[in-house]
Amino acid sequence: MKPSTGFLWLGLSLSTLLSCKHSESSQIASSDNAAGEHYQINREQPRLCTAIRGNGPLIWAHFASMAKILETEGLVEGVAGGSSASISSFLYESMLTNPAIWKNCSSGACSSQEVAARLAFMMKTLPLWLDTAKESKEAVALAYVAETAKTVKSFDFKSLDVNEITKLKDALGELKKLLLSSTIRGLLNKDFLDFITPKATDNLESLSFRAQEAKDGLVNFGKFSAKSSNILYRPGLLDFKAVAALFASIGDFYAGAAGESAKAWPSLLGECSPLARDKTPWDMKGQPCEKSIKSAMERFLREDRSMQVKRGDSRVGDVIPAIASTAILIKGQEIWEEGQKAYFRGQTTELKFPDGAVRFGYASNFAEGERLKQTMPNFGDKRSSMYQSLGAMRWVDFMSVSPAEPGLASALTFKDAESKNLLSFGGWSDLSPVMVLKAANCQKVIYVTREGEDSEFAQGVAGLVGLNPIHDELFSLGNNKSSFSEALNRADAVYCTKWNDYNGTSLEDIKNTFTQAYRGGVLYKGDRTGAPVGCAKIP
Repeated sequence: MKPSTGFLWLGLSLSTLLSCKHSESSQIASSDNAAGEHYQINREQPRLCTAIRGNGPLIWAHFASMAKILETEGLVEGVAGGSSASISSFLYESMLTNPAIWKNCSSGACSSQEVAARLAFMMKTLPLWLDTAKESKEAVALAYVAETAKTVKSFDFKSLDVNEITKLKDALGELKKLLLSSTIRGLLNKDFLDFITPKATDNLESLSFRAQEAKDGLVNFGKFSAKSSNILYRPGLLDFKAVAALFASIGDFYAGAAGESAKAWPSLLGECSPLARDKTPWDMKGQPCEKSIKSAMERFLREDRSMQVKRGDSRVGDVIPAIASTAILIKGQEIWEEGQKAYFRGQTTELKFPDGAVRFGYASNFAEGERLKQTMPNFGDKRSSMYQSLGAMRWVDFMSVSPAEPGLASALTFKDAESKNLLSFGGWSDLSPVMVLKAANCQKVIYVTREGEDSEFAQGVAGLVGLNPIHDELFSLGNNKSSFSEALNRADAVYCTKWNDYNGTSLEDIKNTFTQAYRGGVLYKGDRTGAPVGCAKIP
């Protein structure tokens, strides 16, 4: 599904789909008038695109912001983002492939506005996974930070501070037992479980080091702190390949690819999309539409999905211009490997990579990638100059590394679309991905973000991997030529939220995060003079 641009609703067979690999114009289309003339997304000039700031467990604000933009601004035809924003982009692409969103509207074929309304409704259904299928692996993946916080809350971390090896072994055994019996057990990283398992060669010093590292990783899970290079080496609690596979499964549901659950979409979208306008998911609680979508979710989880087309196997940007980012190491991997060895000996090392070793990698459709290679250097800002194409990677592979930020996972090895071995430091590298969408020739770019300076976490990790000398050029709002300032100024509009007021570690907090973001609004350039820091234009 990735490099191809034709899609299922056109009745194309899979073989036809795969033969369409690098066509320039997406064939996802709708009718914008009663005469039935088809509106076609033009990959060379997408009308409206969203540049989404990654935000970890606050991903719910993405879903809400996208829903409001779809309702008020129209069909989004291109997306970009890293970290959790790569997941949001994947889910949006998946929804666009659902055959039902393009059919059975008031005049037969659907207008782009009607399609946008249906997509907005679909975005609003994502929180219902937490209520409907809360015991499913898919729901746990959606709320992995909240589920982890709930799990570790009951553990007495003081038990890991003891100076007696027998007691320390017992405490680590209790921690392992707790994790293996929790809701996140299916997502656990085997390397982390091995990390907290006592070895025959352990002495008190070595076991205490690992116990304290495990404690730091669990207590600060999802808090995105970048104060020590240990976060680049410490095995993460979760296996992000497993997490990515579950997001891919959710994508299958929204794509309506196969199975009995797919049959529910035509009536769901036709009847519920108009009723959902201007409402949050909780405004629809107890209503027939909520019951119907929950029923479809439950049916999907019971189905045998072994034979259906897998959305996770499609490639970034198959459906619309979609660009996903992560920080990468293109040379000097042996330096990181030596640092990792030192870490497992209980030593902390400072990373010193060769000049140009750390780059900002972007996965995209072949056509967008070629366009970006030519255009990005022309912007003149530091981030754009660090552009590195990763090619048309599979979504499931990309979602295994970009959301796996330091602290949630160690730096992770992966292969780009050309099978080059690289190291990912996570998707903090471009939290204002306006430039890549401008380079992709988007006619209007709305930047989805929150009030405040650029991410302290991103700045911290940049320092850990040796980018301190260019810190000001990347992040500073005091520098009107920094990459962050340039992105804010080049955005045609900003969707400004307050998601930093929340932490996403409880169901109530998730509800508040979504609701606040949905009540936000689009600020165009003329409206941004007195806007909050992080949303305002830079003079």
